[in-house]
Amino acid sequence: FFDMTIKAKQSATLMLIAALLIGVGAMGYTSTRTANRELETLFNGRLLPASWMDDIVSLERGAIESIEMATIKQDAGSTAEATAVIKDTGARIQGLWQKLSDVKATDEERQFIAQLGDISNSLLRINEEAVASLEGFRYELEEFDFGGERYLRTGEVLPDGAVEQSRTFD
Repeated sequence: FFDMTIKAKQSATLMLIAALLIGVGAMGYTSTRTANRELETLFNGRLLPASWMDDIVSLERGAIESIEMATIKQDAGSTAEATAVIKDTGARIQGLWQKLSDVKATDEERQFIAQLGDISNSLLRINEEAVASLEGFRYELEEFDFGGERYLRTGEVLPDGAVEQSRTFD
């Protein structure tokens, strides 16, 4: 390397740098692809269920707000709107729970989902009772094994046909 001309040294240095850059680029490309595959594996089926959980919480908040407005206004229109919101919310939440039951989850995630499911069912029941008291009628609840304990026991939130069965109720 010492007996080379300056031009030859520059060319050799440039070729060495180019080879080094190509090697680093290839390693970076390969590492990025591997990391992306690992992230995809890690988050596949996880981000969408997280958004479903957020949707459930948002639906429940909307239902509570409609009941609060009906309670404040104390008029037939607000009460009818709250009733419609509660029915729609219940059906939509049950559909989201059905989707969640198909997602693979760790034991810790299943426990969290089960707890949220129990809270969600309790909120739906409270909302229905609030609307009933606003409308001045009585109703009966039929309990189903759709809660968090079922999920922890069986790994499914709703059994086949549960959504269709719930549509037969008012």
